[in-house]
Parts: sequence; C-alpha cells; structure tokens
Amino acid sequence: MPTKFAQIKSLVEDDSQELWKEAIAEIEPLALSEIKDILKLENPNILEDFDFDNDQAILTASIGQVHKLLSKNGGQFALKIQYPGIHSQLLQDSELLGVAGKLFSLLKEGFILKDYQETLSKELEKELSFTKEAEYQEKFYSHFLSHKQVKIAKVYKKYSTNSTILQEWIPSIPALDFLKTCELNEKKEFSDIVAEFYLSSFFELGLVHSDPNPGNFGVQKQGQDLILVVYDFGSVYELSEIEKISIWALLENQIEPHLDDFPILGNLGFELDSLQSIQDKLSAYLSVILEPFMSKTRYPLKIWNRKERCSDILAEQKMQFMISAPSRIFPILRAFQGLFFWCEKSSGDLWVYNKLESIRSNLRYALETYAKSIPKHSSKLSSTLCIEFWRDGIKSVHLNFARQMVEHMKEIIEPDIMEKIKLNNINLDEIIQKARRNAYATMDLLTWEDAGKKIKIYLE
Repeated sequence: MPTKFAQIKSLVEDDSQELWKEAIAEIEPLALSEIKDILKLENPNILEDFDFDNDQAILTASIGQVHKLLSKNGGQFALKIQYPGIHSQLLQDSELLGVAGKLFSLLKEGFILKDYQETLSKELEKELSFTKEAEYQEKFYSHFLSHKQVKIAKVYKKYSTNSTILQEWIPSIPALDFLKTCELNEKKEFSDIVAEFYLSSFFELGLVHSDPNPGNFGVQKQGQDLILVVYDFGSVYELSEIEKISIWALLENQIEPHLDDFPILGNLGFELDSLQSIQDKLSAYLSVILEPFMSKTRYPLKIWNRKERCSDILAEQKMQFMISAPSRIFPILRAFQGLFFWCEKSSGDLWVYNKLESIRSNLRYALETYAKSIPKHSSKLSSTLCIEFWRDGIKSVHLNFARQMVEHMKEIIEPDIMEKIKLNNINLDEIIQKARRNAYATMDLLTWEDAGKKIKIYLE
C-alpha cells in the first residue's frame, strides 16, 4: 500500500520524485517458490509452458511484482503477478486511504476529502482487476500500433487471469534516468512524444492513462529515433463521449471564444450552484489553466505561473473551482499532471499545435453538433493587450499583443521607458495583479505622461 501512495505523491510534490523508488526498494519480493505455489493454483499453464529467467532481477510493481519468463523456443515475456491478499488489504484500510488523500496537492485547492476518498477507493479497486487491466492494455496496444514512437506491450490473454498478466518483455531505460544524460534535442523529442501519447489517448482513443508515476515510463533508442515505452494500465479512466467533447470544447473555446464555459463544465459534472459564485471569472481562470495548449510555438512552462495567476483571479474564492469539481475529475487531472510533469522534466516546454490541429479536424462535426446545445459566449474577457505611444498629442506607435502578454509587460516595454516608470513609482506588478483580479476584462491599465510623451496600456 505505501508504494502506491508514494508513486502518486511523487507526481504532485517537487521534492518527492525519488520517493516511489525508495518505497519500492523497501518491499521484499515474494520468493520464487511462493510465486510457483500461487501459479499452481491460479495459472498452472504458465509453469507448463514457460521457465523463469533467474538472471533477471524481480521488478516490483505497486500491487505485485514482475518476473521475466522464457518460452521453450526462447521468446521473452513479462509475468505480472498480484500479491496474495492484496485485495482485502487495499480495500479495507480506510484509514490509510484518508492519509493518502491528504498527500495530494489538489486537495489544497479544494477537493472534498470524502468524495476524493471514494474516487481513490474505486480507482484502486479497479486496479486490482488484472482482467480489466489486460483489456485496457489491449486497447492501448492496438491504438498505438500505428504510432512508431510509442510502444505498448502485447498481452497474451490465454495466459492471463484476474491476478496474473502475461505480456511482451519490453526492456527500456527508465525515463528519468534517460533524461539526466540525454541531449537537448532528445529532451524535446521525448516531450513531444509524451504529448502525442496523452493527447491521442484522450481525444482519439478515449482512454486516460492516469498512473503517470516515473516507473511507468521508459525509453528505447533505435538509431536516431526515440521510442516511449508505457507500462502498467491498471489505472485507466474511460472517457464518456460527453466528457471527451466537453474537454475539447473548453480547449476550442480558448482559441475562438464563442461558447459559454459554464454549461460545458456542467456537462463535465461540476456542481453549477457552487460554481455560480465565480461564473463571471471562469473564462479568465480557464484561459490560464489551458494556456500552454494555445501556443503555436513551444510554450515554456516556466512562464506559466499558473498558481499565482489563478489565485489572483479568484482571490478569496480560489478554492471554489475545485470544490465544485466532481470527484471523477481526479483521474483526468492526474493524467494532465503527468503530461506537464514529463514536459517539465524533459524540454521544459510543451508543443502540441500540430497534434491539436489534427484532432480539431477529426472532432469538427462532433463539436458542431455539441455546440447547438450550448449558449453563446457572453464573457467580458479581453482578447488583446494594446500599447500606444504618443508624442505631442499625436499617436506615433500602436502595438497589439495577445491578452496573456499582460503578464510580460516588463519584457515588452522598452528599457528607457521602464526606467522612467520606476522613477515615477509606478508598480507594474500591481497593474498586472489588477488585470488578474478583474479577470482580464476590457480595461485601462496605465496612462503615463512626461514632457509631451505619453504611454497608454489597456486591454480590449
């Protein structure tokens, strides 16, 4: 049990990336004799048709362990076997589930612990079914067969049961180890492959791999190409069609705002009565949350500053969004956490424009149909940051930037003008915060004049 929670914690706290490794290392694997005794009862065909490779170390999974097997003709396979008694231990230890819930940083943003525990319990119960895991893994395997840089192990159902899974043996370099030594271009390639994996899973396959702990991702190098190897499909969330198109509608709405975000969130299960108190700020809040997906170039995640910006937008109601969220949103958020975790650990940026264009083409008709039931957009959210320079009452320069550039005014205002602004005790940080607290609505931000020169900055 501690292993599973250590794996999850390692994704949500920066100082815990090695925690899952430490937890796994502390677990004493079952002896081979014990494994064989289990197989005699659970899956005797394994013992008849395969031999254990004693030269390969036993690998520890969260609720079991993995052995390398050799077939009579020399084929290499991986046997994942569940720890005996794990079912009762996992589902009855409600106190540990309560402790686990508190590990998640998402709770700090407003998750209701009771609902959260129930969701976590259901997810763990589902993970106990290796039959279901094998079914999901088969779907991922089939879907990604056409993706040359994503590899999923093939499952052999004949030799799999509810407590054992036989699959291809696919060796790889642990992703974190690979990223410590690889070149920058390889880090960018890795980031792009991870983004392809998650977005294709979400919007094409309709399944979410929601256990992105570091042990589930590896890398193979074939010549100049990288291949992402993804393991462990015990924690998978199946998106309904309405959930999939609703998430897509939120993304599309950032590119061309024309739909009301409020009922879209309702379709995702958000409690609208609770959400109503921040309804007028939702568009601004979502624009920050989804900002990395909107860039046509590589988006540096270090400039995102999501937590501070969202906190300023919602102010004393900063917990309201997550309080209103349905508990089933957790595995979806966990998958997005995984995407950003790996992008930060590799290239430090996210680039998904081409992939989203492909998805947009495939979902265009579904979105048009969906949009017929959604009211039109009515937000006061601005679209453009404008900077004007005037000399002797005549406008000499007018610059337009995307709205989000209000966060980077210090970089786009010329240094000599910045110096004069500082000398006049104008605090740009306060102006930026003002824009956030007004949910990036159309407004004047700064007008400053000096010796016939004037600068005017506003959102429209």
